[in-house]
Amino acid sequence: MDLKAIRKNAMFILGIVTVGAMSVPAFAETSDYRRGYERGYRDGVEADRRNDRRASMGRIDIESARYGINNNTCDAEDALQRAANRSQNRNDWRRRTFSIAVNNELCGDPAPRRVKTIDVRYRCGVGPMLRVQVQEGQTLNLNCQRVVSSR
Repeated sequence: MDLKAIRKNAMFILGIVTVGAMSVPAFAETSDYRRGYERGYRDGVEADRRNDRRASMGRIDIESARYGINNNTCDAEDALQRAANRSQNRNDWRRRTFSIAVNNELCGDPAPRRVKTIDVRYRCGVGPMLRVQVQEGQTLNLNCQRVVSSR
C-alpha cells in the first residue's frame, strides 16, 4: 500500500470516529429530552384527569336533539350544544344547569303550523344518558345537579 492510500484510509477512519464521538452527546441530549418530555406528558395527563373529573361532573353534553313532529324533524344538536357551552361558563365548572326556549330558532320549522316537540338525549359529564322532551313554546331545562354524585 502506498502512502497516499494509507492517508486516505486514515482520514476515512478518523472521520468515522469523529462522527461517532459527536453523536454520543447528541444521543444523551435526546435521551434526557425524551425523559423530560415523558415526565411532562405524564404530569400533564394527570393534571388533565383531575381537571376533567371536576369539570365533567356537571358538563352538559348533548348526544342528540330532534325538533319537530313525526317524520318532519330537524337536527338541533349543534345549536343546543353551542348554547349550552355559552351558558356554562367554562371557568365555572359548578354550573350544572341550562335552559333555553323551544322554538323554530333552534333549527328551523320542519312542520309549519303544527306544534312541535324537542327530544333531547344528553349526559352530565360521564354519567348515564338522560332524556327529556318539551313542547314548542315551553322552556327546555337540562339539569345535572341532581344526577351527579360526589367522588
